Amino acid sequence: MGWIPHFAPPFAQSSYLQIENTTIYPLSRGKHPVARADPPDVVRNEGLTYSGIHDFRSGLTWSPDSRRIALIDCTYDWTAVDPSANW
Repeated sequence: MGWIPHFAPPFAQSSYLQIENTTIYPLSRGKHPVARADPPDVVRNEGLTYSGIHDFRSGLTWSPDSRRIALIDCTYDWTAVDPSANW
C-alpha cells in the first residue's frame, strides 16, 4: 500500500494500493493504472465534506497464482466541524 501521513485529517489518509511504482486501486473513473509517486486523486471535496475516502480493512490476500489481490475496502465521507478543523 502507498504511504499514509500520520496525524492528518481522514481525507488525507485515504488508502490506495501500489505495486512497485504503479497505483492500481482506487483509480478515478476512466483512468488506468499508471506509474506515479504521488497518491491518486480520488477523494472529492465540496465545502466541508470530503467524499470517496478509502480505508482498507484487514490484510491483502494474494491468489495462489499471484495474479489477483483481494482486499476489503470501506469507502466513506467525512465532514469537518469548521473550515479550520482537522478532525
